[in-house]
Amino acid sequence: ESNNDHRYQYTYDLLTLIIEATNNDFGVGTIQISDVVMSRNRIFRGLLEGKTVNVIAEASNSQWDEQLIPIKIPIRKGIQGFRVFIIKKQNLPIMANINTLAQLIALDTGSGSQWSSKAAMQNAGFNVIESIQYDNLFNMLSMGRFITFGRGVNEAFQEVEQFKQQYPDLVVDDNILLHIPLATYYYVAPNQPRLATRIQEGLKRIIANGKFDELFYRRHCEFLLK
Repeated sequence: ESNNDHRYQYTYDLLTLIIEATNNDFGVGTIQISDVVMSRNRIFRGLLEGKTVNVIAEASNSQWDEQLIPIKIPIRKGIQGFRVFIIKKQNLPIMANINTLAQLIALDTGSGSQWSSKAAMQNAGFNVIESIQYDNLFNMLSMGRFITFGRGVNEAFQEVEQFKQQYPDLVVDDNILLHIPLATYYYVAPNQPRLATRIQEGLKRIIANGKFDELFYRRHCEFLLK
């Protein structure tokens, strides 16, 4: 969603393993990463057309499940649904005194306008302050537009490090974890059924031979331990 957005690198590297695992029976394939910055909705439209992009990994939602080809194997093992909160350092005492969901809901929270997690937060009763721009959410948090910014454990620590020069006042809260069931799937353009079959078959193979777990834990153990 911006040049500062590195959340997808794991999904690209995993897809490389999937393609390599299926070269013999599907033909030699390579991955080309689009250099166009796109919002979630623009990516969806691009997948429907099947021209600018033909596969991406995203948190599941019903529209994508119905209109694209989902590969329903959760490639992040659900950890994106374990939400910790990026906050301003000065608000650490506020989070330390929260003991109930109602107290957490009373705090304004931030989210991308087109993120799957936004709907879940709104349905739970949170007042969600939105932005369509990824980078802007960190600026809004630093400016006090909202108190909490929920991120998957696979995202939060990397993002605080990524933006620490611009926003040195941002930290990951270590008191509260919110669980939202959230699976990340590969979604394939409807005009690419053979690619969808290849990704599903390749994913099953690297799960069976252990390469999936090796990559998953190499990339995520540090954040899970934190």
